[in-house]
Amino acid sequence: GFICEAWKDLSIPVIESTVCPPHYVENNGRCYRFFQDIPLDWESADHFCTLDNGTLASISTIYRFGFIQALGRHVNLTTYWIGLRRSNTSDLYMWSNGLPYIFTNWNQSEPSQKPGEDCVLSHNNKWKDTSCKIRLPFLCEKIIENQPLPPPLKVNCTASAMALNGACYHFELEHAESWMDARNKCKQFDMDLVSIHSTIEFEHMVEFVIRNGLTRSFWIGLSRRKDLTDPIEKISFYWSDESDFDYANWNEEEPSDSLLSQTEECVEMFTNGTWNDASCDQIKGFVCMESGFSGIQTTIKVYDVASTTDDNTTWLKSFINNPKVVFAITGVVIGLLLIIVAVGSIAFFIKSRKFSSSYKEPIAAGFENAVYFKDEENVFISEL
Repeated sequence: GFICEAWKDLSIPVIESTVCPPHYVENNGRCYRFFQDIPLDWESADHFCTLDNGTLASISTIYRFGFIQALGRHVNLTTYWIGLRRSNTSDLYMWSNGLPYIFTNWNQSEPSQKPGEDCVLSHNNKWKDTSCKIRLPFLCEKIIENQPLPPPLKVNCTASAMALNGACYHFELEHAESWMDARNKCKQFDMDLVSIHSTIEFEHMVEFVIRNGLTRSFWIGLSRRKDLTDPIEKISFYWSDESDFDYANWNEEEPSDSLLSQTEECVEMFTNGTWNDASCDQIKGFVCMESGFSGIQTTIKVYDVASTTDDNTTWLKSFINNPKVVFAITGVVIGLLLIIVAVGSIAFFIKSRKFSSSYKEPIAAGFENAVYFKDEENVFISEL
């Protein structure tokens, strides 16, 4: 396969989205706007975005980076704040909206991590850590909360599970386990630890907690991956069901584990809905989830497309399932293959005899490679 790409014609004006506020541009469920005329320090810029119900922009995927790169070129802006900064309590970088620090686009020799250089700017689409007190233009990002959603999938959940928004949830809050044992328990139900990807899914979880009067935290499917070798990927968080980490609701100053210690590898959810990194060996309740997509029928039967009538379908099913028919078809196929091989062998033999009788190659004289031959005065190269 292949991927085609073309640069956007910058002479064509950007069409403002009908789901984003004025002057914002929509992309994949988010709204973006550059503020060029009021340069601010990083903290003030993030606060400004917060007052507008947003945050400084996160660039957590290559696709989002490409869109923001094109948007910056459109407004002719090369240097601005983005939402990445180093935590006050550790050496970890985090996006201001809580998304994981996975995708990076640092300039050469960056981040330098010099004292006082905790905030990150984008210059010519390359990132640099610098003092948070510099006044710069900035990019705000807003998540579209009320965008139309597809209808929920119909799923058939077991008696012990609850259907919510096209998925099955199993709440195991009385029998506490470590994070890994909890995941293994979920596997016994053909599920995995719960992953959360939207405000709607998050609100479902909080609603259940409130309705059942829960007073203790429980495991969700978020953890670090110890099997990775890249140091940046190793300190990032991943969902156990391998879905994208595109939503987060960390408690204040979380995740708190430092880059060096890595003792808090797994994530729990407090009863107020916020998340905290904790030791994976702690014993907690847990929530399992099975996505509704796993219940879609994907098996295709041959006889289903032969006819739309019940009689023909029944006849074709019995025909295909008849052992005598299967053996007969197999015999015919093998016989045809043997005939083809025999005819090909005879044709090759006749052609070889004819060729050898009409042309005799001179004996090679003094050359190990018989492609070369010579007479008394000349050396020739035979055509291959």
